[in-house]
Amino acid sequence: MTPYQYILEDLQREFPMNPSYGIPFLRTEDPPEKQIRTLMNQMRRAKSRKNRIETLIIAWHIGQILEVKAENPADRTKCLRTLTTHYVKASVWIYYLFEFLGLEQIARTRNLTLTMLTKIGHDNHQQLVQEATAIAGARLQEEEVVIT
Repeated sequence: MTPYQYILEDLQREFPMNPSYGIPFLRTEDPPEKQIRTLMNQMRRAKSRKNRIETLIIAWHIGQILEVKAENPADRTKCLRTLTTHYVKASVWIYYLFEFLGLEQIARTRNLTLTMLTKIGHDNHQQLVQEATAIAGARLQEEEVVIT
């Protein structure tokens, strides 16, 4: 299977239904740049422990800060200076890939790594984001049917 196929398979995974995962320590009152430095320290620790899921979740949070919370250009620029190009790309791409599926879906993955994600190319990433959005929409519709 190709990296694209492995990632798509991870996006489609439905089990475990309620996966457990940790949330990184983050002080929301800190400025975005400091939040990213805190998260990068936690990522180094997760990588040292070879905790793939925790690494992905931390990267998702970094992507969220870059794309949503660093509202003004000056804050975003400061954040970007604290990261390598690899981590900027990986974090933003993981954020958009799981934006609608959520952290639970990251916890369900079996194959995905940050390096795998960044090596698939822009067009494949865009296609996977579309697939993830469709999957999230279908799951939302299924939940609505069950509720009614």
